[in-house]
This record gives sequence, structure tokens and C-alpha cells, in this order.
Amino acid sequence: MQTKNTKRGFKFAPIPYLNVPELKADIINFSRRLRLKDQFGNKKDHDKSLVRNKSTYTPRPGKDDYLDTYIETITKFPVRPRKCKQNLTRNEKDALKSLKDNDSIVIKEADKGGTIIIMDTDFYKEKVLEQLNDEEYYEQVTNNPDKASKKRLKKLIKDYDHCLT
Repeated sequence: MQTKNTKRGFKFAPIPYLNVPELKADIINFSRRLRLKDQFGNKKDHDKSLVRNKSTYTPRPGKDDYLDTYIETITKFPVRPRKCKQNLTRNEKDALKSLKDNDSIVIKEADKGGTIIIMDTDFYKEKVLEQLNDEEYYEQVTNNPDKASKKRLKKLIKDYDHCLT
């Protein structure tokens, strides 16, 4: 059975499912991290042990009124899922998830034409290495030139600081 919108490319975006309990848990965790940052700042944890219990400590409110107001606002903000008509059928969602979870294939957009290409992962890696080993277009370097370029760029920025906005 073909549906009306069968041509969907890489620019197609499925409407996401809103998981309200997960969103609320994320807000609570974010608020806890804000309070921890406010209380401890950027102090490093010097405990390098491999095994330790994960802390659930949350600092009490009252240290920073602005932070308290912000956290109170975001935690009490009503989270109501909007009623959106889904733009994928159940079968399409299952097929998309199956393709996404399949590690034996690579899905890419073609260089020209915008079509979607599905290739075997091993074949794809073989073709990439074949192109990279083509000495007509690529040259293997012995050292990483990024550090030297970064150093020269920093020097230029420092020397011409007065010219930059």
C-alpha cells in the first residue's frame, strides 16, 4: 500500500514523541546540577577510586534567590503534550527504527541527485579506504599539522588583536 507522502528524504523530520515523565526527571536533574554548581563551583573531585556510591545529595534552596526563583519556575511549569498528528505510520516508525539499529548497513545521501544509498558497512569501509589510499589525490602525512597551524593562528590573533572585533 502506498501512502500519499512516500518520497521522504534526509530532510524529512518525524514528529517526536514527548515523554513527559522523562522530561520532568530531566528538569529535576538539571535543577540539582544547578544547585550543586552554585554550592561547590568548579571544585574538582579528587577521589580517584574506581568504585564508589553515586551521590544523590541536593543542596537546600536559600543561598541564591535568583536561582531559587528560576528552579521554582522551571519545575512548576506545566508540561502538556501537544496533540500533534503523527507524520509516520506505526509500520514506518518500526521500519525506521530497524534501519537505524542495523549496524551492518550504512545509509548515505548520494553525491548528486539527492537519492538515498544503502550499502553494506564492510563494502562502504573498503571503498573509503580505497579512495584514501589513492596517492593521486591524497598524501599521507607523518605528523599532524593541526598543532602548528593552531599555534600560528594564535600568534596572528595576538599580534593583530587591535584589528579584531
